[in-house]
Amino acid sequence: MLNAYNSGLIYRFLFVSFFLFFLPFAHHASVLASTVSVTSVKITPDTVPLLEEGKTVELKAIVSPPEANSAVKWTSTNPAVAKVDSEGVVTPITAGTTTIIVSTVEGGKTDFREIKVYGPVKDLELSPPTLNLTSGGPTGTLTAAVKPANATNQQVNWVSTNRAVADVDQKGVVTPFKAGKTMIIATTAEGGITKTSEVTVTGVAVERIELNRTSLSTFLNSGTTTLTATVTPADATNRSVTWSTSDAAVARVNNGVITPVAPGRATITATTDSGRKTATCEVTVLSHSGQASGLKVRRTGTSRVELTWSGTSGDTYVEIRRGNSKEDDEWTRDRSASFSGLSYDTRYDVYINDRYVDDFRIRDLVGNVNVQNFRVNPLSSTKVELTWTGTSGTVYVELTDGSRDDVEEYSSTSNRAITFSGLSPNTTYNVYIEGVYVDRFKLSQDIRDFKVKSKTESTAEFTWQGSTGTVRVELRDASNRTLFEKSTSGQSISFSGLTDNTEYRVYVDGTYIQAIRTDLKDKVTNFSVRKDLTKRSVLLQWRGTTGTVEVVLKTGNQIVKTTPSSNFQASFTNLVPNQDYAVYINDRYMENFSLILSDTQAHWAKAAINRLFENGIVSGYENGTFLPEKTVNREEFVTMLVKAKGYTLQAGQGTFNDIPTYYWAASFIQTAIAQGIIVPSEFGSNFQPRKPITREEMAVMIARAMKLTGDASALSFSDQNQIKNKTLIGAVVQSQIITGYPDQTFRPNGVLNRAEAATVINKIY
Repeated sequence: MLNAYNSGLIYRFLFVSFFLFFLPFAHHASVLASTVSVTSVKITPDTVPLLEEGKTVELKAIVSPPEANSAVKWTSTNPAVAKVDSEGVVTPITAGTTTIIVSTVEGGKTDFREIKVYGPVKDLELSPPTLNLTSGGPTGTLTAAVKPANATNQQVNWVSTNRAVADVDQKGVVTPFKAGKTMIIATTAEGGITKTSEVTVTGVAVERIELNRTSLSTFLNSGTTTLTATVTPADATNRSVTWSTSDAAVARVNNGVITPVAPGRATITATTDSGRKTATCEVTVLSHSGQASGLKVRRTGTSRVELTWSGTSGDTYVEIRRGNSKEDDEWTRDRSASFSGLSYDTRYDVYINDRYVDDFRIRDLVGNVNVQNFRVNPLSSTKVELTWTGTSGTVYVELTDGSRDDVEEYSSTSNRAITFSGLSPNTTYNVYIEGVYVDRFKLSQDIRDFKVKSKTESTAEFTWQGSTGTVRVELRDASNRTLFEKSTSGQSISFSGLTDNTEYRVYVDGTYIQAIRTDLKDKVTNFSVRKDLTKRSVLLQWRGTTGTVEVVLKTGNQIVKTTPSSNFQASFTNLVPNQDYAVYINDRYMENFSLILSDTQAHWAKAAINRLFENGIVSGYENGTFLPEKTVNREEFVTMLVKAKGYTLQAGQGTFNDIPTYYWAASFIQTAIAQGIIVPSEFGSNFQPRKPITREEMAVMIARAMKLTGDASALSFSDQNQIKNKTLIGAVVQSQIITGYPDQTFRPNGVLNRAEAATVINKIY
């Protein structure tokens, strides 16, 4: 048994042992904890649902890393809405929004969550408790009030227990239909609180409304038309009818009376039963635009047509009918209309301004196609492949074995190739593409070993193996047009009267075999073109022809000049510069040429030079050049100026000693004197025609030719003291015909080159 003394010893031993053994470890743990830093804190869960008053939610804080100090502090930004305790338990107080924040004691790391608190719906008030409505009459409205007024979810759902009597929308608006009773139920989206209102509907409901016409056509200025509305049943409580038009600019309506206003289409609507029952009539207002005549229907596809006609003016109404039913319609002002989506083999009637004009069937129409290189490729005695070029898009292909209506096979394709099978051997089939006759063929022969036995410039003979009975051999051109045709029961055939140097395509019973070309007669060799730009002429030379040939110049497809020749050459004069000419000898193309100035094509004055060259004001040299940088002398400039002004030339009179009457430029110089352009006294007894003309001389001649009024005030050049005739030079400058240089000089004694002269002349031409 332990006494008090022994007990004291034991207690002292345990106390000392605690300090000796456990305290060091606790100190070590605290040292470790204090050395690990907090990096983040996160609230879970990630999302918090709406909280209802009286219900709590617990949030947890996850501190990272796990060995760091996990002590945190919780706060609410709006404790009046919701508060949070030290353990993260959130208690909602009243409806509203607050933010819960958690922060670590060590490191100050934070995270937050938004908390929304809503007040629960406790009751629902519905008024009025009963509602009396009339069938076909106006609507009624029920009002639902969620309690308390500040409850977060105010949504109310509505339903009628008998929708045939009356129905309700989601705003509480009740629409009466027929006599009877129904219960309108209002239910809160939250809490499912329900209230009801009894609706009583009296009277007879409208079942339908009908018009005596569903469509009508009327002419402008032809008076009014009356529609009659019938409401069923006859004893319906609300039989009132209101009228409206979709386009008052086309047709107006007043109590069913329609007044046409302008050409077009409008829908007249009769409404009853407070807008719940309607009936319509489509009204077409036509103009007195004349009676259509000369209708043409053009096929533009397997389901499309284009109509054109004459005789109408202004707005015109076009209608396509199938029997008594309208298929399509269109308004137009240009006497044409297009329709699509039609049936290929259906007959349609065309009405223009409500009058029957004609009928059509797409299959009977000819499309706008240009079938080229048509080929028949037999695959067996009952199967064939047809190929061609020249079409685009989808086309319709038909095979007939007799009249146009005896269609045996048909199909559509967009690949310019099609295969037909199950055909009858020894039957001749006609091929139509988009209604256009293309060719005919017969699957009965196995043509092999086809050879051209002989060929000249006008004849050809062929042999082959494999045919039986009568076969038809054709020679066609590149457009698939048959030029020669013969039949034979043998295995050879010959043709004569062919055109030399011409390609013919050989067909046997509509099947393409091969192409041949006849030999060339009188082949032209050593053809050459010699051009003279000064005379605007050309000399053509060649060898190889016999007898007289016809030489033709064409521009495009138009013949502009022609001449016969029997000596291997032909010349043409008065040709147009810069015009492209094609040379033909006996209808055979040789080559193209044009009178082009070779050294002006990239020149800055090209446009002015070409314009004057084309109109005969300036000319080039024999070698085809213009020499735009060459200096212009007096006689050359005077000649350009006189030609540009179009004066009647005067005979040379020997005014100047150095210009005899026979001199080439005498008439141009004398004309300039007669027009007051050249004043002889300014030049003395000699004109010196080949002396380079100065800028002042050129400007004075221009001013006199243009009859300009002198104006020296326009001069502001730094070297104007060198100008002798300041008034005329000023007039030319004032008219912007000639300007100075960028350095503010005029340089009156400077000279011009041919390009500069052409530019000045071009301004006054």
